[in-house]
Order: sequence, then structure tokens, then C-alpha cells
Amino acid sequence: DTAEKRVRWSVPVGGYAAGHLTFTPDGTQLALTVYFTGAPGSGPITEVWLYDAEGRRPRRLARLTDEYAYALAASPDGRRLALLRKAGTGTPVRGITTYDVAAGTALATVPAPDGTQD
Repeated sequence: DTAEKRVRWSVPVGGYAAGHLTFTPDGTQLALTVYFTGAPGSGPITEVWLYDAEGRRPRRLARLTDEYAYALAASPDGRRLALLRKAGTGTPVRGITTYDVAAGTALATVPAPDGTQD
């Protein structure tokens, strides 16, 4: 809360790196990316988590292996979430995947502009 200059709530990410975040347009949910590494020699792992506006009731929406979610955007009605997928900094976009927030399922993936998709 910037007006009161205090933290209203914080989202625990277990010591890993929190990345991008966005609120749904109605302000009832927060989507947050969390990055960490898996077993030695494996690639990055990104998880997308949803929280209510008070920072409670965490729910994992997606788990991406060997890639990062570089941007999040909620649909105007807050029912869908889109994320831009990349292999890492300086790498080409792999695609954009949309998710149904309520069901927690992937709806569609739009392939990268060059037509490739992992």
C-alpha cells in the first residue's frame, strides 16, 4: 500500500526467484511466475501461480520445463491468462499459451512467428 507506505501482504515463493506478475482486471486474483532450477544438468522450470487479492489460496496454474514465461496478461473478463514462452534471455519466442483460470488448463498455444513450436 503506497499511500500508507507499508506492505499489505507478501507472496512466499520458497526462496526461488519471483518473476512477472499481473492482476486480473477485476482485482480479485494475482498471477505470478516463479523460476527455479531442477536437478543438476536440467533446464529452468517456471511455475505460474494464482493467488486471491489478499495473497492467500495459492494455486498452481502451469509448470513449464526448460523454458521461462516472460510476460503475463489477463483477459478483460479475467477468465483467461496468456503467457509468452521463451527458452531464456536472448532466445526466440517459442509461443504464447492461453489458460483457463478457473479450470487450470491450457486452452491453446500460438506458435512462434517463424512457425516453430516445441
